[in-house]
Amino acid sequence: MKKHLLASLMIAMAFTNQLDAKNVYVKLSSDTEAWSHITQDENNVVVEITDGKFNGILSNIAAKDRVWVAKGIYQVTGSINLNEDRAGVQIYGGFKGNETALEQRILKDQDENGIVEPWEFEYETQFQGNTDTDPSYRIFTMNAEGDVVDGITICDNTNVNDHGAGAYLKNNAVLSNCIVRNIKAEASKNSAVNGAGVFVDGAGLVKSCLIENCTNQNDDSDGSSYGGGINIQGNKSVISNSVIRNNQVVSGKNAFGGGIFLNNSAVAENCVIYNNSSVFRGGGVYIHNNGGKLINTTVVKNMGAKAGGGVFSNGNSTIYNSVFWGNVNEQGNANNLNLNQAGYVETFAYCGIQGAGIWMENKNLNTNPTSYQLIESNDFTEEVTEGLAPRFICPTVEAGIGYEFLEGTLEAIAKANWGLLNASDLVDKGVNTIPDYTIATTDICGNARPMGQKYDLGAYELGSGATGITTNQKEQSRFTLVANSNGVTVYGIEGLAKVNVYNTSGALVKSVQLGNGETISLIERGVYFLSVSEGETSQSGKILF
Repeated sequence: MKKHLLASLMIAMAFTNQLDAKNVYVKLSSDTEAWSHITQDENNVVVEITDGKFNGILSNIAAKDRVWVAKGIYQVTGSINLNEDRAGVQIYGGFKGNETALEQRILKDQDENGIVEPWEFEYETQFQGNTDTDPSYRIFTMNAEGDVVDGITICDNTNVNDHGAGAYLKNNAVLSNCIVRNIKAEASKNSAVNGAGVFVDGAGLVKSCLIENCTNQNDDSDGSSYGGGINIQGNKSVISNSVIRNNQVVSGKNAFGGGIFLNNSAVAENCVIYNNSSVFRGGGVYIHNNGGKLINTTVVKNMGAKAGGGVFSNGNSTIYNSVFWGNVNEQGNANNLNLNQAGYVETFAYCGIQGAGIWMENKNLNTNPTSYQLIESNDFTEEVTEGLAPRFICPTVEAGIGYEFLEGTLEAIAKANWGLLNASDLVDKGVNTIPDYTIATTDICGNARPMGQKYDLGAYELGSGATGITTNQKEQSRFTLVANSNGVTVYGIEGLAKVNVYNTSGALVKSVQLGNGETISLIERGVYFLSVSEGETSQSGKILF
């Protein structure tokens, strides 16, 4: 009994005290262990779902409640509306069911791209919709201040003639640490859809999310589709630290923004936008009439059939510290950035662009940008004899979306790693400050910027693509690797351990025997792979020195 009371007290302390709010712990009835440590009272309620349908327990959730949903697949049978009676509700997933704090949720490199990303929970909580069109609905409607959805995989849903089939955000709602996957929006002639996966309408934050395999489709000859992965609008709307891949817009007339559609000064920062497609304009990004900002974005291997394989800017745009590479049109020609007659790039500073990829339909590039850097090369990984190269860790080969019937394409997209190798010419090529904008001091993985004198171009600071998030969360990790000014210190050794150090090319740099808390010295700065072995226990890790 004392154990149960102590656990309940710890969990209650983990929540922000809110008047009349309670903690709701949700699990499937087949999960006999989840939330067994909770002592129920008026402030802590455990809810079991016997039929797998999440909507059936919504009556248990009131305004400002915090909801922890244990691992499993939950069926969504109608839109989950976080407004009015449920305004300010916070829904969290990714739990095994024995946690007492959000930070205890375990992360794992699920897509095997070498990065442990903040949406990759070992114990996945899936909210599945309906892939049929009757009935059709979006999964989450988040209309109220304080609404939060975090750690949920929002997937497998089709919605007709409505925006954001995965999630709709307004009034400063927050979507974080989530996966939005396999979402489809269908529209008729007079019902253009804004954002298949996510629609941010005026004010909202999407942070540390993966948006993939979403389709915005209108088959009418005069139809329009705006944003395959996400449509984000408003000067208080931001998407940051996120990956947008393998999404598409399809329509008979206006198909804009396969990955992202930006409008009304919305911001995309520290994002990787790759292998998206549009049958018309803006394979990766479409910036509409009222403009938008791209800050430290990596826009690569997208396909815009008619124009703007990487970015099509139709409005006043601010672009800093970004890289545009390998984006093409339907003929396979380089088409990284297209500036339309209706708009211009207000500030285009310190960006790396693959050569022969800039198109200005009416020469409307502002003649007074601060500065910009043109990097010319088609090479992704190998040494080149002239020009410069980005040298990404593991880029994709083909541009545009992948297909199930093309063996290996979807796997290659999932395993791509757009972090930078040591020799990348994108390192230290950016700026550390931006006029009238507070630039993030961390990269997509949460690691500090700048590592050198200046920001690196794109979403990853050097080393992040190998290191992943700052803390590699593993249930059974024994050894801890800590970089310092002299090298790497290893903790968790019981006697003596053998430590091998490799560079990014796989060559052995050093091999030593270490005791607990001892440091293996390094001289050259860079990314290293370490293997620590003691007895039958072995562990490897990547670290930036």
